[in-house]
Amino acid sequence: MTDRRQTQPLWATMAGVMIHSDLPDDLYADVCVVGAGIAGMTTAYLLSQQGRSVIVLDQGSTGQGETDRTIAHVSNVEESGYLEIERLHGEEGAWLAADSHTAAIDLMERIVSDEGIACDFERLGGYVLAPAETERDAWDMEWDAARRAGVPGVTRFAQTPFSGFPAGPCLYFPRQAQFNPLQYLAGLAQALKRDGGLIYAGACVDSIEDGSRVHVHTKSGRVVTADAVVVTTGTPHNNLSVIPSQLFAHHAYGVGVSVPHTKAPHGLFWDTLNPQHRVRLAHFGASEGHDLLIVWGDEQEAGTSPRESDPYARLEAWAKERFPMMHSVEARWSGQVVESRDGLALIGKEPGEKSHVFVAIGEGGMGVTHGVIAAVTLSDLIAGRGNPWAALYDPSRATADINRNGNVLTRYANS
Repeated sequence: MTDRRQTQPLWATMAGVMIHSDLPDDLYADVCVVGAGIAGMTTAYLLSQQGRSVIVLDQGSTGQGETDRTIAHVSNVEESGYLEIERLHGEEGAWLAADSHTAAIDLMERIVSDEGIACDFERLGGYVLAPAETERDAWDMEWDAARRAGVPGVTRFAQTPFSGFPAGPCLYFPRQAQFNPLQYLAGLAQALKRDGGLIYAGACVDSIEDGSRVHVHTKSGRVVTADAVVVTTGTPHNNLSVIPSQLFAHHAYGVGVSVPHTKAPHGLFWDTLNPQHRVRLAHFGASEGHDLLIVWGDEQEAGTSPRESDPYARLEAWAKERFPMMHSVEARWSGQVVESRDGLALIGKEPGEKSHVFVAIGEGGMGVTHGVIAAVTLSDLIAGRGNPWAALYDPSRATADINRNGNVLTRYANS
């Protein structure tokens, strides 16, 4: 196999990154959004649609954080499983989680249609694949939990319907989606600018001062004053003793390999191995007559000693075993996944006495739909409207085991 690209973010090699001017002066807006990824840009778009003035700040270009490193699954398949979500959050919590992720997919589809965004958004099925030795009773329990949560159309297969994967049981989730995230963000940026929103790259936020109004200080010395601030950067700027203690981080790796057109199954795939693997197919990024098979996984908790073997080589070997028709390696990249201790993102007012700073963090491996859920929830909270998901995702929920999350606390304290 040939290796044509060394550790470049996947989507940045396939879509133009939106570049915007730096912050020119001290400015005011109804809402300042810090972070121009899925959560930040979708929040800014929804707020702008509701008539609010919005300024978006990011130290890099649109999507140039973890967004251009994602596999871009758009899914209501809970990463930790619905049985675990139900155990931690109760049946109502699991139902709200399924409802919010399903609604997020629908909203993305509507935005893409309304704004005419050419981002290869496509509905397709999702498959969670279990090893052959999986106990059928345990798998039935997960299926029952997903149905209790109201996941539309989830179906159980006694055996994986695809060659190459272990012949264990499989859960099928219809009407999932995939897309090109940077093209989606470019479309949101155009719509936001059309409606009067401002986006500034190279605006690295140094501190956030909360009060009757919020002052967002940048390292250049410029300040944005706003009635509310939304922080979606993955690392909170305030209250370090509260939020990071609920989080832990993983490093994960991805490879894009060329496969002959129509020879690999078209869908979203998850296995249940440890570490887990995710797979999808894209009709771009490979040579003529080929598709790009995207494989993501081999996660390792941040702060732990690296494994001895090459993670990219492990992913390529895993892919080759299941997709022997693979031709060449077209992309290699890595990213960081920040997760909460209980499987759900932290979305809402930042804990503490102040009430003008809102956060979206800890999205885990469901960063796309969690980001859209954050946009809906935060725009409702800022407007003073009720939101059915707000309590479930509230960042004030119980803190985590500090010992497990010490690597994240150290990382944030030193960033």
